[in-house]
Amino acid sequence: MTIIQPNKEKIKIWKLAVPLLAIILTGAYFSILFYNKSVDMNHALAVKEKELKSLQATNGELKNKVYAFSDPSNINKIVGAAGLTLDKRPVYLESKSDQLAKNL
Repeated sequence: MTIIQPNKEKIKIWKLAVPLLAIILTGAYFSILFYNKSVDMNHALAVKEKELKSLQATNGELKNKVYAFSDPSNINKIVGAAGLTLDKRPVYLESKSDQLAKNL
């Protein structure tokens, strides 16, 4: 009489294969997750770079306006239009701190 025993080696292979498969699937999931995050960050970075270039152009335009406004010939026109005159010998207010200190 022959006794047939099932092959016990298959159980050992499954004990090794299931954890490895779980590790591989988990790694694949996190790889996809990190890839999606990096793509999202690249798109956000591209948008911010476009915004920065736009702001730099606006900044340049504003600087040109400020420089044009503060040009000496323009300043003389503005001063003349406002009715201001240039004093040759201006008189400044002076505080007599010595006298003020003595009075305390």
